[in-house]
Amino acid sequence: MSGPAVRENTGRPAPPAAWSAGDGRRALHRLAPVRVFLVEDSALLCHQVIRAVTEPGRIEVVGQADTENTAIEGINRCLPDVVIVDIQLRAGNGLSVLRAVMQMIWIRLPVLIVLTNHALPEYEKACRASGADYFFDKSTEFDHVRDVLEVLARKRTDTVAGK
Repeated sequence: MSGPAVRENTGRPAPPAAWSAGDGRRALHRLAPVRVFLVEDSALLCHQVIRAVTEPGRIEVVGQADTENTAIEGINRCLPDVVIVDIQLRAGNGLSVLRAVMQMIWIRLPVLIVLTNHALPEYEKACRASGADYFFDKSTEFDHVRDVLEVLARKRTDTVAGK
């Protein structure tokens, strides 16, 4: 099964890798995992997303927030590779988070994924206009988030391995 296409971001260098030449062969020791920041106001859904996407050494959740302001502060502090955001938050909204992320100074802009119960065409249009790369319905497309993260992790590994 092929995963969803992943947006190419320009301006960010390839992920660093540690190579060993002790026996004349190049061996990849450790590759930094895909770093995810989660913006969601439901504690239950936060737990489900973290459990579904975390894969030690490949994909890890580095922060989470349930309000617009804490999300913006946390994203700015953590500098994640991916931001998963809901539209409706405890205070503020996901559209404002997307816009704020787009205004931050980045070496490479994170992949922005909207995961929401408000999967109406007008919301998708507004999210994409605010910078979202992906827009998924929580009730029917939850697994697509994991698919995107798998593609990103695989692409990172392939890039460093020279594939």
